[in-house]
Amino acid sequence: MSYINHSGYAYTKDSFGKNRRMHRILWETFNGPIPNGMDIDHINGDRLDNRPENLRIVSRKENMQNTKVYNTNTSGVTGVTWIKAKNRWRAYVMIDYKQTHLGHYTDWFEAVCARMSANNRYGFHENHGRR
Repeated sequence: MSYINHSGYAYTKDSFGKNRRMHRILWETFNGPIPNGMDIDHINGDRLDNRPENLRIVSRKENMQNTKVYNTNTSGVTGVTWIKAKNRWRAYVMIDYKQTHLGHYTDWFEAVCARMSANNRYGFHENHGRR
């Protein structure tokens, strides 16, 4: 029996009756065991698109550098937020679980440019921050 969990991943029972994420089973079928500490990333961000060409093995850090913009984001761009008290846009990036401040900007576009520059500098996937 297969199902989709609350996070949007397809699950199924493996040969031992254990519930497992389908993309991990498919990866192992085509590529062998997944080393400890590694993730399987859906390149296009669609958690139900488990085609082999849409899956890649990555570290947790690399996986986090290919995430969609959060539903709670109000600026439309990951790492850009409006600071009401300063009447400015703030740009920031998370690197190794630490938030790095990129600056405050009066113009939204300048804040977005600062964030996009950081994405390139720190090796984020080109799909990072998509909707």
